[in-house]
Amino acid sequence: MTRRIFIRRPDQFLLTPGGREGDPSPRDLSPRKNWVEEEAGMPVYMRMVRNALLRNGHDMQSATAIAVNAMKRWAAGGDDVHPQVQAAAAAALAEWDRKRAQAKARPNK
Repeated sequence: MTRRIFIRRPDQFLLTPGGREGDPSPRDLSPRKNWVEEEAGMPVYMRMVRNALLRNGHDMQSATAIAVNAMKRWAAGGDDVHPQVQAAAAAALAEWDRKRAQAKARPNK
């Protein structure tokens, strides 16, 4: 597997609710379109978590699944997260569910 190195300018990083720098850039490594791409991508916070997992060696599919489940867990207050993290996870999860519902409402092409 070839590792890709992404160099970012400091203004391209956002702070996570916990105060750490995060990489919100989209990583479209698939030649196909899926419902996430058609609905303008993942929520920013969820994408930051997924990109951190990708940097740590996870593949795209498992990193996405782990990020979604982390948002669910943190939104419920699991892992003794800070209230700001819990609120950001709940907002990201609500946006994810809204985009998922929009994609399901649209007929397949």
